[in-house]
Amino acid sequence: MDKLIKTPEEYADALAQLHVLLDQDPQPGSSTAERVELLALLIATYERESFERLPTPTPIEAIRFRMEQLGLAQKDLARYVGSASRASEVLAGKRPLTLSMIRALSTGLGIPPSLLIAEIEEQRDNEPELDWEKFPIVEMINRGWISPPHAGTLDTTRSFISPVLPYAASFRRTSHFRGARTVDNYALLAWLARIWHKAESKLRKVPEGQPVSSDLVLEVVRLSWSERGPLLAIEFLEQHGVAVVVEPALPRTFLDGATLFRPQGPVVGLTVRFDRLDNFWYTLVHELAHVALHSSRSVLFIDDLEAGADDELEKEADTFAREVLIPTGVWHASPASRLRSRQAAEHLARQLRISPAIVAGRMRREFNDYRVLGDLVGHHSVRRLFPELTWEED
Repeated sequence: MDKLIKTPEEYADALAQLHVLLDQDPQPGSSTAERVELLALLIATYERESFERLPTPTPIEAIRFRMEQLGLAQKDLARYVGSASRASEVLAGKRPLTLSMIRALSTGLGIPPSLLIAEIEEQRDNEPELDWEKFPIVEMINRGWISPPHAGTLDTTRSFISPVLPYAASFRRTSHFRGARTVDNYALLAWLARIWHKAESKLRKVPEGQPVSSDLVLEVVRLSWSERGPLLAIEFLEQHGVAVVVEPALPRTFLDGATLFRPQGPVVGLTVRFDRLDNFWYTLVHELAHVALHSSRSVLFIDDLEAGADDELEKEADTFAREVLIPTGVWHASPASRLRSRQAAEHLARQLRISPAIVAGRMRREFNDYRVLGDLVGHHSVRRLFPELTWEED
């Protein structure tokens, strides 16, 4: 059927055809999938014209209504969409329905597919215009993010990237990306997708988190005394509901870290762009500042901490990080604020029970002199803690 539906008989026939095609679980972009979308559009047009007095529910409203009728809880939806985390994201509007989900929901819950297929149309309307061939597919294959033999297809790339498309629409492109450097947005989006997928297993393990406060972040920072401090910090945070993912950046992203807010909990991504302890701890605390201060303000923060910040939320995160790491009053009262010496750095570190690398990093920034205390900032002390990752030479 490729013409407008005009009679109840044609409507019933179109619904039957749609059910048959959905049972085939067509691949996105295939001729069958395009046929599904055409039939859904024709059905929806007929329904609007025939039942215009009845408001058409959104796909999420239709799912929630049917769940209420059947006495189902959110966890019961997992069998139709793949997992409990996906059920949470679907009901929160964070994950779009796929054709396989629509088929399962229609068959399992008895929801007309024409109600659910609108999710795909809405997703396409809101989806950023992307040239899928511009994604760094070869690099993604080389890093093992997507696997041959079909990894080079655009359908596979779309499948890998699609979970983070709602985040792409709300990128906080702050002043951290100002300057002459040109950011590769496709590489940036690919890296975010990698963080998303790696966080899946972590989010299944972490308990429901307590609110992230400055006191909790201070507990994290005091783990910096250990040589394994970064690993202990990640473990500690995951015990408190914050998933932390370390993944080397892609070229031309100029990226230190990012924070994503997902229904199951916040996710912090770190690149360890500069293999130094002072940089690791400042970046981690800056991202945790977004978790503590801005969870209700945005779904995504992306940070290049080399650039200056004139965005108000980034300024707030910078202030939070400085105060948690070394409170202003303590800093001004310490000899470290005046003397460029190893002894002054180590004295303040002992006082605060934090790594001397953190103090040395603060001193170098305050003095605007990066020639001093280079032996204290922990060069080449972070990446070695993550031997499972492949790091490019600096």
